Amino acid sequence: MASAWTNITDAIFDHARAKPTAVALVEGPTALTFLAFADLIARTSVWLTQQKIKSGDHVGVRMTNSADHLILSLALLRIGAVKFELSPNHTPKQLEAITRKFSFSTLFVEPPMKTYRGARAIPIDINWRAEIQQCDGDVRHDDTSGDPWFANLTSGSTGESKGVVIHHSQMIARYREYLAGYGNTGILSEKDPPTVLMVGSMSFAGFHAFLLYQILSGAKVVVLPEFSRFYDIVRNFSYYDDAVAMIMPDLCSVFLSCVQKGALLFPRIRALVSGGQPLAPESKRAMLTGVTAHYHELYGTSSAGWVSVLHPEDMARRSESVGRPVPGMEVEIVDGEGNPLPANTVGRLRLRSATTSYNYVVPEETGEEGYRDGWFYPGDLAMFDSSRFLHLKGRVGDIITRNGVEIYPAEVEALLRVHASVSEVVVVGLPTRQGGREVVALVVAKGEPQHEDLVQHCKTSLPAEKRPGALAYTDALPRTANGKIDRGKVAEQALRAIRRTQSRARTAGRA
Repeated sequence: MASAWTNITDAIFDHARAKPTAVALVEGPTALTFLAFADLIARTSVWLTQQKIKSGDHVGVRMTNSADHLILSLALLRIGAVKFELSPNHTPKQLEAITRKFSFSTLFVEPPMKTYRGARAIPIDINWRAEIQQCDGDVRHDDTSGDPWFANLTSGSTGESKGVVIHHSQMIARYREYLAGYGNTGILSEKDPPTVLMVGSMSFAGFHAFLLYQILSGAKVVVLPEFSRFYDIVRNFSYYDDAVAMIMPDLCSVFLSCVQKGALLFPRIRALVSGGQPLAPESKRAMLTGVTAHYHELYGTSSAGWVSVLHPEDMARRSESVGRPVPGMEVEIVDGEGNPLPANTVGRLRLRSATTSYNYVVPEETGEEGYRDGWFYPGDLAMFDSSRFLHLKGRVGDIITRNGVEIYPAEVEALLRVHASVSEVVVVGLPTRQGGREVVALVVAKGEPQHEDLVQHCKTSLPAEKRPGALAYTDALPRTANGKIDRGKVAEQALRAIRRTQSRARTAGRA
């Protein structure tokens, strides 16, 4: 069937014909069959045209996870609108900047969310479903008018969010490649589609893509609410047999905190996939032995899609890596001139494939990240080991040069993280009065900070030129709207902490 799809939503209508009574979507006590799901998407496509939304219009969707959110988003894709998923956590200032940058004609929001006053806002409230039921028919993007596309917003963890152009045909082709490469893992399956637990925000490009692939496969999607207590997530995950879910690393930490000795937390789950940021090696191994034996780690980018996957069978031996490249993805490690580097050498990562996106919605200068000479450079530092497992070493823009020495924050973070008192840590470079850069670690401690002991650990574990010049402490690391570490705000927070408590930010023993 996939070979005939030219619009992502074609899959849903095919499933509606092939298995009309199969459950497609579950939210609370309500279940929609594929036939009912397709019908609501078709009716919504008509409703959208009544709202003067047409193919090619730039529209933003700022909603929490819900069945209505999925129905609306898929209907926008069906009519060929250029859809941008926006985080409900965006501040008014961020929302205004995104709205202006990408020239939205309309924003769809949930009450009582506030929106930028210069854009037309259409509320999607509890009466919306009844409104679209009054519509009849189906408006599908005309194939002759070109390949429809939508936009993936980058996380903004290293600056302003960029909009990556993703064509429907690219997503469908990626799906076919991943299905062929990973169908045996249970992550994706057309023959035996899983139950998919939707816990991550659709505004995160990784979750959005993962969900679309599952919908293409004919999986049943269970929309989980935003829980106020983390243990409610654990309880709800335990209800489902043979389920698949994608989660962020911070939720991995929650699951690990709930592990009981001698028993897996989720013994019946089919596959648990983490993405967004790599998990610490010791945490990956703990996920495998304490949470589920079917834990996978996925590394990808908004432009390229999945780049590599680390599977359970490789987790114990290669937990420092993010796995091997996915089929069809060409991956190289190069120097600053674009020359390929040998194994076990850190350099700049670059990617290309038949389905990689090669343009932004708004052309912009991107520094180390961007498209050059037929390659996409995600701005990451990496290396291949001798078995071609990919190891991420941080961001090119995060390199700290001190006294002529290049320092990779990820390397320092890894050595600090093994200390028993450290829960999380981020290393940044702060400007000095002399015009250089100082290495500073912002630490989330387990309980009370063990400052003197951590200083001694730095002295014994790190060479003098790489030791932090200061250790600062915080209760929580600042994150972007999509949950990634915001390194810009980390630097601001570390500087404030150092100024506020100089005695706690004393030297870590750098020579």
